[in-house]
Amino acid sequence: HDAIHDVAGWLTHNPTPAIAFNDHTTSTLETVKSGDTTKLEQWARKAGVTLDQYLAEIDAIERRTPEVPEKIRTVAELARRHSAIMLAHDEGTVSERAAHREMGMRISEFPLSPEVAADATSNGEHVVMGGPNAIRGGSQKGSLSAEDAIRDNLCTILASDYYYPSLFHGAERLVNRGVKSLEGAWGLVSQNPATAMGLHDRGTIEVGRRADIVVIDTSGPWRLVHVIAGGVLVSFGR
Repeated sequence: HDAIHDVAGWLTHNPTPAIAFNDHTTSTLETVKSGDTTKLEQWARKAGVTLDQYLAEIDAIERRTPEVPEKIRTVAELARRHSAIMLAHDEGTVSERAAHREMGMRISEFPLSPEVAADATSNGEHVVMGGPNAIRGGSQKGSLSAEDAIRDNLCTILASDYYYPSLFHGAERLVNRGVKSLEGAWGLVSQNPATAMGLHDRGTIEVGRRADIVVIDTSGPWRLVHVIAGGVLVSFGR
C-alpha cells in the first residue's frame, strides 16, 4: 500500500523491471486463525521481531484488505504505462486468471490448478512452475505438479524458486523420465523464460545473440563441464 510511489520510481529504470503480483497475506492469516504458533514464531524470528509484534503487524495489514483491489489496479496501470511485464502468482481460479489478464498480467506464475494453467496456455500465455517441484515430482503444498503440467503442455517455464540448481536438475529429471526431450526440457529454462521476459538477446544459440552456453556431460548423472557467458569461458570443468 505504502510503496506505490517507490514502484512508480522503479518503473522509470532502464531496463524496465518486471512486476509480480503475489499474495502471501491470505495464507498467513489462515495460519494465524489456525493457532499454529510454531510457524508464526519461525516467521517472526525471520522478520527480526517478537511474535506479538508480528501478529500486530499482520492485524494492521488485514485491516487494510479493502484497499488491495484498487492498489493492484493502480500498480497494473503504472506497469502498462511503462510496458512492464507482469506476472500473477498462485492463481486459484480461472476467473482470477481472466481478471489478471484484463489488467495486463500475461504470465501465470505457479497456478494452483490445471484448469488455471490450461486457461493461460489456451490464451497464448506463459505458465511458470517451480524447478524444485519438478525435481520432487510434486508440489510441497499439494498443489499442481510441475511434471504433470509439463507432460500435459500446461507449463512453459521452470523457475529456480528457492533452489537455484533446480533448473539444471529439474531439466535432467524431465529428460530421464521421458517427459521431455533434451531440447524441450532445456527450452523451459532458457528460450521460453527469455522470450516471456522480453530478453531477446539471449535464450537461443544464434548469431548476434549473447552466446550464453553450458556444456553438459549427459552420459550419466548430468555434470556441468563448461560455462560460457557472453561468449567468454567463465567456468572450466574437469
